[in-house]
Amino acid sequence: MHAPPRLALLAALGLLAIFPSLPLGGSVAAGDGVDEHLYPLNIEPVLPAGLSDLTLELCLAQANEPWTGAIATYQSSQPLLLPRLKTSVDVILRSQDGLWSARETLEAHPSTKPLELPLTSRAILSGVVRDSNGAPMHCLVQAKDGDGFTHTVATSDDGAFRFAWLPEGKYQLTSPLTVHGRCEQEVLAIAGQEIHLQLQPKTASSTDAEIFGQVQSSSGQYCESLKVKIWPLDPEVAPTQASVTWSGEAGSMKGSFKLPASLGEQYVLAVEKEDLLPAYFTRGLISAPDEVNIFCEDEAPHADLVIRPTLESTPEAAEPFEVAISWGEQVIWRDSLEGAVSITGAPVETPISWMVRATGTAPSYGELIVQAADEPALLSPTLTPGWGEGLLLTLPDGTPATRVAVYLDGELAGYTDSRGTLTLRRSAAPTFLSIDAAHLRMFGGVSTTQRIDSLRDRDDLGRILLVLLPRD
Repeated sequence: MHAPPRLALLAALGLLAIFPSLPLGGSVAAGDGVDEHLYPLNIEPVLPAGLSDLTLELCLAQANEPWTGAIATYQSSQPLLLPRLKTSVDVILRSQDGLWSARETLEAHPSTKPLELPLTSRAILSGVVRDSNGAPMHCLVQAKDGDGFTHTVATSDDGAFRFAWLPEGKYQLTSPLTVHGRCEQEVLAIAGQEIHLQLQPKTASSTDAEIFGQVQSSSGQYCESLKVKIWPLDPEVAPTQASVTWSGEAGSMKGSFKLPASLGEQYVLAVEKEDLLPAYFTRGLISAPDEVNIFCEDEAPHADLVIRPTLESTPEAAEPFEVAISWGEQVIWRDSLEGAVSITGAPVETPISWMVRATGTAPSYGELIVQAADEPALLSPTLTPGWGEGLLLTLPDGTPATRVAVYLDGELAGYTDSRGTLTLRRSAAPTFLSIDAAHLRMFGGVSTTQRIDSLRDRDDLGRILLVLLPRD
């Protein structure tokens, strides 16, 4: 089925804008006649599974040149009509949501071979620019990547801006110098995500401010060791931290903290605790000056837990080792000290997922339920020497991929359990991991085999995280 005349005309006009010397018909290989035909080009986007409803736009550009404007909206039933080409062009395809794009070179046309365009995940940086009085600013905003390439957009009347289809990486965002100062902020763009920012100019003399707060519990008894940390949005800047100072009497204990900050700077706040009792505090970005109220839940029954792993075939304690504990959304990591980790505030009669691993051993995973008792509960898993990794396989909807065969260098390593998990063990580190699952493949790959050192995504308990997607 041919495209309607408007689509063909758009394609031709797009080419003329890129190559002014290119006649609409081009040259015929034999004789001096003129070929006035438009030839169909079948484009085949390689879409991520589950995203078949993406709205995609097409663009033609010279090699390594940026997007020059859409000439058509991709429709699977309508090929793109182009004149005969004497030189190669880049075909760019991208989604209107700003999170997917593809680029491939078309060497010659007409061509009977479909042009495959594998879509890759992109990032979005968006936000609002406000002056020192909080009013929206109408200005240019630039995002400079690590290679020195600069993207530029203008804010709307309400100060909003949006950079879409960005490669993942670090960007320096700036705005021109005004009477209010200049906006400058470094941020990490993450593929598949839109990060929303609030930009305000910083004057030459940045005013010092504080982030401060109060800490208390429902019983008024809580007064454990607790630190509050804040990070600016620059991913390479170290956090600032302060210990909570407790005061009061039994039943009315209150904590307080103060952290130095810059006026108007945005920070991420975190609480670091020695125990597992949950803490609730203001979420989202925090700007100085600001007050944060932290509440520690200590009404629910809780107990102490001691973790002391041992090595296989020897009674010696494993040292050093690390532990991850989770009973909900929160995951707590601890490092060992003298062969054991002691934790207070563990929830009682609640399933707790745990992971223990030591250098030169395979990790150990499990679940326990702590009962209220005068003596601390003991967790003493046995660790196997050698190479090891935890594996978690899930389907796109988040459900576990159960009973999937996993191979290391072609040898069966085991089957995932009802939770989609498997602990891999070998005497030596393998090179390749393969998944044997009918009609499934790993996300982003064309086969079920991946190099071990390329698998970097992990879940909260440190397991390698693999998402299995249906074949196209």
